[in-house]
Amino acid sequence: MPSYSDQKSGDLDLLQRIVQKEAAALASFYDGHAATVFAFLCKMFCDRTEAEDVLQETFFQVFREAVRYDPSRGSPVAWLIKIARSMVDPIVKTIVLRN
Repeated sequence: MPSYSDQKSGDLDLLQRIVQKEAAALASFYDGHAATVFAFLCKMFCDRTEAEDVLQETFFQVFREAVRYDPSRGSPVAWLIKIARSMVDPIVKTIVLRN
């Protein structure tokens, strides 16, 4: 298992490649972190389908916004969870208002 610093370094490399719109880099980033993000989203939603939809949208946002990642503000995984969280809040508010 790679150390945290090795993983972070690898993630930074992947994000740089995602900035260049390399789909293979996004696929590798997804493979490395989708389970973590999905677990987070499942805690936020009772609906697995909703969690899956937000998971896909989260990585689509990564592909669009990788250039905005700032390593001085946190790790790539923290940034990824922040993106997911920013998508959760409006959805949860809508669900609460519906009920």
